[in-house]
Amino acid sequence: MNVIPCSIKTLKGLYDISGVEVGQHFYWQIGGLQVHAQVLITSWVVIAILLGSVILAVRNPQTIPTGGQNFFEYVLEFIRDLSKTQIGEEYGPWVPFIGTMFLFIFVSNWSGALLPWKIIQLPHGELAAPTNDINTTVALALLTSVAYFYAGLSKKGLGYFGKYIQPTPILLPINILEDFTKPLSLSFRLFGNILADELVVVVLVSLVPSVVPIPVMFLGLFTSEDHMNVIPCSIKTLKGLYDISGVEVGQHFYWQIGGLQVHAQVLITSWVVIAILLGSVILAVRNPQTIPTGGQNFFEYVLEFIRDLSKTQIGEEYGPWVPFIGTMFLFIFVSNWSGALLPWKIIQLPHGELAAPTNDINTTVALALLTSVAYFYAGLSKKGLGYFGKYIQPTPILLPINILEDFTKPLSLSFRLFGNILADELVVVVLVSLVPSVVPIPVMFLGLFTSGIQALIFATLAAAYIGESMEGHH
Repeated sequence: MNVIPCSIKTLKGLYDISGVEVGQHFYWQIGGLQVHAQVLITSWVVIAILLGSVILAVRNPQTIPTGGQNFFEYVLEFIRDLSKTQIGEEYGPWVPFIGTMFLFIFVSNWSGALLPWKIIQLPHGELAAPTNDINTTVALALLTSVAYFYAGLSKKGLGYFGKYIQPTPILLPINILEDFTKPLSLSFRLFGNILADELVVVVLVSLVPSVVPIPVMFLGLFTSEDHMNVIPCSIKTLKGLYDISGVEVGQHFYWQIGGLQVHAQVLITSWVVIAILLGSVILAVRNPQTIPTGGQNFFEYVLEFIRDLSKTQIGEEYGPWVPFIGTMFLFIFVSNWSGALLPWKIIQLPHGELAAPTNDINTTVALALLTSVAYFYAGLSKKGLGYFGKYIQPTPILLPINILEDFTKPLSLSFRLFGNILADELVVVVLVSLVPSVVPIPVMFLGLFTSGIQALIFATLAAAYIGESMEGHH
C-alpha cells in the first residue's frame, strides 16, 4: 500500500474514475436516474437460476437425499464448514449470507462461459456475466462491509467502536482506515482477476476463433471458483476492452521523444527510487567488514530474508534467482514507502502531480510482464524446447487452456498490486481531505507497514511462478 499526499486536484482525479466509460452500455432511464440495465438483466437471470434450481431440488424433500437435494445438501455442508472455519462457533446465523455470496459469484462466473448472452440483442452494448462489471463487485464488497459492521455491533453494541482506539487512541485514524479499505480492496481484487483473464481470453479467441472457444469455456467453469470468468468474444467486446488504454484519469505530464509520448511522471519517480536503492547499497557496503554493522548488517539481513523466500518458493536451484526476486521486492517496497515519505509535491510539473511509481498501472503491468519473462526463461533454461511439452499435458486437447493459464499470470499480478494500492488510496484521500490536521501522520505509518506486505506478496508470487515453471507443471 502506498499513501499519497492529498490535494483537491488529486481527489478530483480519483473521483473522475466514476465517469470512465469503456465500450458501449445499455441504460434504462427511471425518473432522473440512469440504471445500468445490462447488469440488472444478467443478475436477474442468475438469481432466477439459483432460486429455480433450489425449488426444483427440494420440492419433495427425502429423508435419504438423492439427486438435486443431495447436491444442495453437500453445498450447504461445504458452506457450513467454510463459515465455521473462518467465523468460529457462532457461525450459524451467517451461513445464509456466506452461501448466498458464494453461489451468486459462482453461478455468475459460470454464466459467462455457458449462457448464450449474445442471443439477446440490446440497442447498445452486449450482455455478459454480472461479475464482469465493477458495479457488481463493488456492491458485493459493500454488502460484506455492512455485514462486517453488523456482526461487531450485534455482539458488542456501541462498545464495538472501542476497538478503534486500541491499543492507543493515537491509532484511531489508522484503525478506521483499515476497516474502510476492506470493501474497496475486495471489489478491486474480484474485478481485477476477472478483467485480467478476460483481456487474455478475448485476444486469444480473436486470434484463433475456431480453436479456442470450447476449451476456454471449460477453463471458465474451473476457474470461476477463483472469481474468474470467461466471456464470449466479439470485435465490439475486444474494442471495448482495448479502449482501456485510452482512459485518462486526472492530468499527466508527458515527454515527446520522437513520435512517442513518454509518461514522464512515472519515469521521474522510478529514477528517484532506483537512485535511492543504488545509493543506499553503495553507501552500506563501500567498506565491507567481516563482522557487519550498520547499513551492511541491514542489507545482509535483507539478502538472507530474500534467499530464504526464494529457496522456499523455488527450491534448491534458487540461487540465480535471488537478484531478480530481491530487486522486485525492494523496488516495490521503496516505491510504496516513497509515496508516504518523499515530498513529491515540491517538484512542480506543467501538468499533473508526482506520486510513487507503483501508483501507476503502467508500472505494475511492467513488473508483472518482467515476472512473466522470468517465468518462461526459467522453464526454457532448465528444459529447453521440451518445456513446451507441458502445454499438451495430460492431453493435447488442453493446449489452449494451458497457454491461457500461463498468459493470465502477469495481468493478474499487475491488477492485484495496482487494485490494492488504488483501493487504499481512495480511502486515504477522502480521510485526509475530511480531517487534514489529524490523519496524515498516523496514515503515513500505516503506509510504511502495509507497503512491505504488498511487496512481500508480489515477490512471493513471482518466486512461486518461477519455481512452478522450473517444475514444468501447472
